Amino acid sequence: MEHIFSVWLGHTVRLILPLSIPWLVLWAYQLGQHASYVVAFRQFSIVIGVVVAFIAYKESGFFVRIVGAVLITAGLVIVGLFGN
Repeated sequence: MEHIFSVWLGHTVRLILPLSIPWLVLWAYQLGQHASYVVAFRQFSIVIGVVVAFIAYKESGFFVRIVGAVLITAGLVIVGLFGN
């Protein structure tokens, strides 16, 4: 019985979590006046994905992807510091 519950719980989390993320983003947009910050910092997931891809999968094209990740990170820093 415990195995069935753990399998059911795992499937439920895998179904509900991805469906709830867009709702959380929309909720964050409504919370503040700076919705553009939410959009900009949401794009940081691209940088995380690039780093994980190089570490876990040993992907090629290191220079091009790292340059893109650095540009995204620099843009986020600029928005965070001077985005008033």
